[in-house]
Amino acid sequence: MAVVLLAAVVGIFVLETGDNGDDSADPTVDAAVDNESNVVELSVTEMGGAEEFVLRSDVDSTEELRLDELQETGDTMTLEPESGTEVRAKIVAIDGNDEQLVRSVEWEFDLEQDSEPINPAMSVDVNNNDERITFTVTSMGDAAAFVLRGDVPNDEFELDELEATGDMMTVDGDELTDNGTGAIVAIDGDIESQILSIDWNFD
Repeated sequence: MAVVLLAAVVGIFVLETGDNGDDSADPTVDAAVDNESNVVELSVTEMGGAEEFVLRSDVDSTEELRLDELQETGDTMTLEPESGTEVRAKIVAIDGNDEQLVRSVEWEFDLEQDSEPINPAMSVDVNNNDERITFTVTSMGDAAAFVLRGDVPNDEFELDELEATGDMMTVDGDELTDNGTGAIVAIDGDIESQILSIDWNFD
């Protein structure tokens, strides 16, 4: 009877070891890079003993992305980078405090980078004695045109000679009011921004 019981215990042990056998296998993840669609498809072919996976930069090991959709064998996850062009990284399996390199992955996408807007700038020389104002564009920025609004005929005066950085335009006093204040406004389509306020006294 003791032999039969021992055999039964051994049989259960072998059966349980068979069910958990994948835990001892190395975790593996497939990565398919689509440079035309700018996506990376990840799929778990073997979870092994991993609790989770992360994507870690080869350049800066502090930069990593938790692949939280990869929880078990068969799971898939799509990465759609919004910035960066050339990326070299590695997929790392995490099991408690243990880490295991699963694979390296790299891609080179042609992504347009969102550039920071460039603010237009201008310098102004008000010469009250000669009754003239000189405008100089120090930075065109994203502006398409400039206008002077305020105490001017029709409330707006087009600075139509200012089309690029470095352009200069002189406005004589007879084109403006004798005394006044105004604001220089940069225009880019439907977007307007005031960049400078000025005042003059030609009396």
